[in-house]
Amino acid sequence: MVEAKGLYHILLPNPVPYDLQMNPEHNFFFLPGEHGRQEYVDQVVGSAVFLAHIGMGVPAQKMKLTLFDGLLSNINVVDNIAKGESFFFNECKG
Repeated sequence: MVEAKGLYHILLPNPVPYDLQMNPEHNFFFLPGEHGRQEYVDQVVGSAVFLAHIGMGVPAQKMKLTLFDGLLSNINVVDNIAKGESFFFNECKG
């Protein structure tokens, strides 16, 4: 479960805050658009959840979450045309 109000990216000079609610009743969210999805995921996983788990302040007005068993990340995931693998496919393989 992750519930956050005013969650923002800690490295952006003019971040746009988001509200997020993911729990058993709200376990899906849609990120439309061509840009910003990875940035949004980085906000939640890369900074807020990690900082909360090590006891630091989080970049949000308010945040509540359960204990996570682990965090996963992929760096430099790209299309592999030779193998016929798309960026999305390689993201899912992780």
